[in-house]
Amino acid sequence: MGLSAAPQIDHAGALTRALVARAQNGDATAFGELIEDHYDLIYRTARKWCGNRTDAEDVAQDVCVKLGAAIGGFDGRSAFRAGSIASRSMRCATCSGRPAGAANMPMPMPR
Repeated sequence: MGLSAAPQIDHAGALTRALVARAQNGDATAFGELIEDHYDLIYRTARKWCGNRTDAEDVAQDVCVKLGAAIGGFDGRSAFRAGSIASRSMRCATCSGRPAGAANMPMPMPR
């Protein structure tokens, strides 16, 4: 009989799921922690799409507001990925500083 490896525990995923549940119940602190944990990815996605800091900051802020409005509908059947939401939001965001051709660039598929 061989020894099997202990199952891997996804502590980050468990923390995110707990924060989502608390945010869905109106816990503003939990929502703030979710945004803090995911903001860099949201901003980087916006910056890549917009091409400049000012527009990227505006779009990232819009994405955070959309997350706040949508968190109640998150059903937990998939992982909470703010980057996926940011990517989808970029499709309809208007960024005045987009590099030439950026409007026609395909968006990366959410992971």
